[in-house]
Amino acid sequence: RRLPSGCLIQDMPNGYSKVTWVEHAEYDDRGVHRLYRSLLNSGMAFGAQRWLATLQRQCECLAILIATANVPRDPTAIPTPNGRRSMLRLAQRMTDNFCAGVSASTVHTWNKLSGNID
Repeated sequence: RRLPSGCLIQDMPNGYSKVTWVEHAEYDDRGVHRLYRSLLNSGMAFGAQRWLATLQRQCECLAILIATANVPRDPTAIPTPNGRRSMLRLAQRMTDNFCAGVSASTVHTWNKLSGNID
């Protein structure tokens, strides 16, 4: 269960901002498969590193979507905006299927966060 959470934003002297993310969550580890207990106990499953990686991935997805037609002459590149959009949708479906597969049970499923590209 999710408890009150949020972020603290502090102005730094160099003009940057320091962001501290505070996520309070409570879970019953009896419903977690033993293979995943060490991941949850390490803080990596719902920790700040995971949140930052998710934010970075979303920013990269947006950058791909708004990229101009100036695609480098790379034979593996997807040259059209529709092609890139289709590839991102495929990646999102793969992520959704993975999360559904590692969900602890059908009663306690993963919560889909807003802001995902569908």
